Amino acid sequence: MKHLSKINLDHPDLHDVDLATHVVTGVLYGAEAFFVFDRTITKDEDKRDISGTLKVLINKIPTFKVEGEGKLNMNDQQQKFVDRLNCKFYGDFQLSENPSTFADAIRIYRELPKLLGNKSESAVPKKVWLYPLSLLDNKGMRVVRDISSKLIDYTISILENLHSTEVTALDLSRDAIFTHFDHMKNHLLDFTARLSEFQRVLKEKIVLYLPQLRGNTGVQESVLFNLFKRVDSSPFNKRTLESWLNEKRQVISLVTSLLETLVEHKKLNVTIKSSSLHGINFDSYYDYTFCLSLRFVEENDPHLTDMHNYLYGNSSFKSSKSHQNNKTWFTDHRFMAKIRKDFRQFTDFAKANNVENRKIKFIVDEEYAVNHLKSTQLILYDDESEKVGFILPSKPSAPYVKNVTENNVTLGWTDGVNGSEKIIKYKVMYRQYISKLSDDRNENETAGKWITMETSDNRQEIIISNLSPTITFEFQAQSVTAIGLSVVSDLSERVTMPGVKALLSNLPIDARWGQNGKTVAGGNGQGGATNQIYRPLGLFVDDNQTMIIADHLNHRLIQWKMNNTNGEVVAGGNGRGNRLDQLDHPTDVLIDKETDNFVICDRGNRRVLRWSRRSGPTQGEILIENINCYGLFMDDQSYLFVTDIDKHGVKRYQIRDKNEIVVAGGNGKGVGLNQIDFPTYIFVDRQQNVYISDHGNHRIMKWTKGAKEGTIVAGGQGEGNALTQLSHSCGIFVDTLGTVYVADAGNNRVMRWPKGANEGTIVVGGNGMGAGVDQFNSIDDLSFNRQGNLYVVDHKNDRVQFFSLK
Repeated sequence: MKHLSKINLDHPDLHDVDLATHVVTGVLYGAEAFFVFDRTITKDEDKRDISGTLKVLINKIPTFKVEGEGKLNMNDQQQKFVDRLNCKFYGDFQLSENPSTFADAIRIYRELPKLLGNKSESAVPKKVWLYPLSLLDNKGMRVVRDISSKLIDYTISILENLHSTEVTALDLSRDAIFTHFDHMKNHLLDFTARLSEFQRVLKEKIVLYLPQLRGNTGVQESVLFNLFKRVDSSPFNKRTLESWLNEKRQVISLVTSLLETLVEHKKLNVTIKSSSLHGINFDSYYDYTFCLSLRFVEENDPHLTDMHNYLYGNSSFKSSKSHQNNKTWFTDHRFMAKIRKDFRQFTDFAKANNVENRKIKFIVDEEYAVNHLKSTQLILYDDESEKVGFILPSKPSAPYVKNVTENNVTLGWTDGVNGSEKIIKYKVMYRQYISKLSDDRNENETAGKWITMETSDNRQEIIISNLSPTITFEFQAQSVTAIGLSVVSDLSERVTMPGVKALLSNLPIDARWGQNGKTVAGGNGQGGATNQIYRPLGLFVDDNQTMIIADHLNHRLIQWKMNNTNGEVVAGGNGRGNRLDQLDHPTDVLIDKETDNFVICDRGNRRVLRWSRRSGPTQGEILIENINCYGLFMDDQSYLFVTDIDKHGVKRYQIRDKNEIVVAGGNGKGVGLNQIDFPTYIFVDRQQNVYISDHGNHRIMKWTKGAKEGTIVAGGQGEGNALTQLSHSCGIFVDTLGTVYVADAGNNRVMRWPKGANEGTIVVGGNGMGAGVDQFNSIDDLSFNRQGNLYVVDHKNDRVQFFSLK
């Protein structure tokens, strides 16, 4: 300390001027670095757990090593955790790039000593030692008074707020959205530059006043307070700065969320960039350029203008009024609805036209707002000229079925309001629908492929041919214009092509069948061998003429191909029982083509089962429990209809949710039109009219959709063998003309009952009880194949008879 004496002063004349109160006696140089890590926490995560894990990893930073390709030596769980971390750097070091990930932070952490320089020339002063001049010479300037702590705190608060605001603005300027857009980023950088300049000017003024306040100069603290009052009434006051930044923050969040879909779908190949139109010379590869122009930023931001004028203008500064007391545009619900609509239309149009040989280039462009009006604009450019009056082609309605035949479906649809007049034709796409319940992956992959057809003009109708029977399809439509394609319509309701029980729409009213039947299943006496069936009941014939028979007293389903001498057990066959691999007196069966399963009425177990056709005779799955079922039917909308003997009615189910609706009967046993007595088999047409074999009342009832009671369409004249009568009616089929075919069990005949007729005609049988080729012994169910040939279950003769259509 000996050098601190008056005689060692190089400039003793400085004692004679009031420039300082202290002399610097020592400086500690160094540098500080701060790494700030953050991440988003989901609602399922615990903040304390995340914080704890992060603390452990941060403590391990000195031990981590960076391996090849920048990877850290950590386990998979730690790697997944740090992959979700964001990093920001603050400090005294001049970095060539800022870290954004945990790995970046580790790498820069290890490089920090080198960044100080070989001789620590990049270090900055961190601590200073001062010595009062008055102790060296009594002429030295002395501290006459202290500055009030209130003023000191207020000064520090203002400076810290300004600095904090500058840092916040710089952070915002690094947002990912600015990889696409420049206008707002430039505003943020201008904002920080003007804020930095203002801080420099303000500090100069504070430095000028502080020595005067501490010395014997007569200057009062009010000088600084007045200075800060001027700051508070300037464009640099805290409220105005934070409000401006908050508005920018909300706009960034809004634009980010709006662009999220486009950024995620990189295959859309949409160019997103400020003034991107200027950078594209309207490539000749494209016929059109479709632009979504965002105009959310003003070229001359009013607040930035105020900041500039305050810094560099004269003392007569006046704030711009254009941005004062205005409601922010993004809080206007109507305006935001319009913006979201434009984004949705642009995105949908881009997706719809993301095809090979596309003719349209898609651009999201940032332009400056005009006359302070924020907006979005959808603009189509033809070559380099804006195409006036362009209307986006509208999304068609979901296709609907106008008509279905054996393998054809006629579809119709309607257009929306916009763009319909520009449509030149339509594309219609269809595919086979396979339920998620299906286990066949290959079938799912094949079924998922869309097949495309086009109309020849703009008529809203198409016929799709050669569709396989009993297969379920779904359809979509799309408008085609001279410029591009519309958004694809919603999916149609699923359409199941007619199966065997729905193909006979054009049978002549006087059609005739051979009277001598051919045995095509069973006929080898009672027994459980594969060439025998024992008291068969329900029958289903698929489009390959394969029969599936409810082999009632063998407690199994047996599948029998045409012209085979033996059948194959496909469900049950493990003795009578209630295990899932057993059946107990099954009465009916059908095939659900949507899932490729058997649906079985397992009456003895009071349940309905689903049994996979692919897995072999293993076991079933319970669909419906606690029901005394007898007959089943599934319509083309995949609704399952089941007769309930205990409730004397018919119930409809949606298999997926198992909800039931009573669609017929349910009013107790009786002969009234709202009653049924022992319903056996059922048939449902495309209008969801339900035909019921009212076994105990010897009649066929028709219940229209939503009806409270039915009408008699066959029999109903008491039990008997007259042409106006039936005896214990069983299996039924109804064609599209409303003609009813009935298995008249007690009379051993099949009857045909035309719509509106008072009596029926005998189709086959009626020759007394017996085992002859033209006789039956208590027939039960019936079915037809695609050619109109008739199958009849001859219950007590333990066989199925086949009758050819003449």
